[in-house]
Amino acid sequence: MTDRIRSSQPPKGAQECSRRWRSPRRPEPVEENPHEPSSKAPKGAAGRVAAPRIAIAHSLRLPLPALFCGIIALFFCAFARADQPDANQNAALRYWPVMYRLSTDMAQGFVRLDEIEAKENPIEMEVATKFIERHQSAVATLAAISRLERCDWGLDPSQGEAPDLPHVRLMSQSQDFLLVDATLKLERADHAGAAASLATSLRMARHVRAGYSDISTSGMAVYWFTKAGARARQALANNIFDAADRAELRHALSRSLGKDPFGFGEMIALERKGRADDLNEWRTTGNKGRLAWMRFLEVFERSQTEDENEALRRLNVGSEDFAKQARMLDEAYAAVIAALRAPDVKAALLRAERSVEAGEYGLIALTVISRPSARYVAYDSAATLRDELLALIDQN
Repeated sequence: MTDRIRSSQPPKGAQECSRRWRSPRRPEPVEENPHEPSSKAPKGAAGRVAAPRIAIAHSLRLPLPALFCGIIALFFCAFARADQPDANQNAALRYWPVMYRLSTDMAQGFVRLDEIEAKENPIEMEVATKFIERHQSAVATLAAISRLERCDWGLDPSQGEAPDLPHVRLMSQSQDFLLVDATLKLERADHAGAAASLATSLRMARHVRAGYSDISTSGMAVYWFTKAGARARQALANNIFDAADRAELRHALSRSLGKDPFGFGEMIALERKGRADDLNEWRTTGNKGRLAWMRFLEVFERSQTEDENEALRRLNVGSEDFAKQARMLDEAYAAVIAALRAPDVKAALLRAERSVEAGEYGLIALTVISRPSARYVAYDSAATLRDELLALIDQN
């Protein structure tokens, strides 16, 4: 999903704002004393003299561009003060400047955080380690923001399943940053710091889909929760966290409790609608379109051997194999839609997947059925991991 997000820039609105403030119009020179009424200044209806537009700048003895820059700086400083966050604030607005700064600094410094865990290139490891150490204020800021309840990225649900989601890539980079920070702190026996970073990552996983829940954002929420949770589980199993550390992790996990914390119900509804739309398009397209569709599914899901490529080249709209594959793909779409409507979605999807493996639908159909099945397994695993973490916390 994040492959389609090619820019780490803030939304267009933020870029527009940046352009406007970059080159403010230079004020025109004022010859008269701005503190004295001028006979040349326009008068209002009540005869009052209108104040010059730049009176504030002159009274402060500041050029207008500097005044504007100061206002912007105060604005971002207000967001950066995350020691005592207001519970009613929108977390998304506070995330933006922190995530964007981290992303920009990583790009400019050619920082590769994965080198710390790979431990193969000492020079790259040192660069990444120093980057983490210099940005500890970002760790604290992200921790405070993650505790906020409300998070609205300002996305329009009417855009469907795949709108431009600029926050997902930036949040993924911030999640990487937090998990590597936790790894370094565990190696240095800073258990409290590691627990705090892991707890922040668990909370942020909830925010990635906040305000806009689709298959992609829900999947990313599960992915990051599972990744941070797996590291927390290992540390808890080694019994290295004290009571305060465990309380911090419990607080983070409390956000993932409830009937459907990962939005699986919403994901199933979207998956069902998407598959129904696919089936309708499949049935209304011509044979040439169906052929392109089948070739796309084959190439999209699996690397092709030379024999498979040759078989695809031989597949044409007039062949018997084409008609057979088209019929089985049609049946597979219908089968997965029926499974998504079943009371026990997990069991129904797994039965459909076993039918593919038994040869009832053909291998191309595996691309249609296996993806929703795999997503269900991921959601199920995240819920199981959450329960394991809570049990380990209570056990220690």
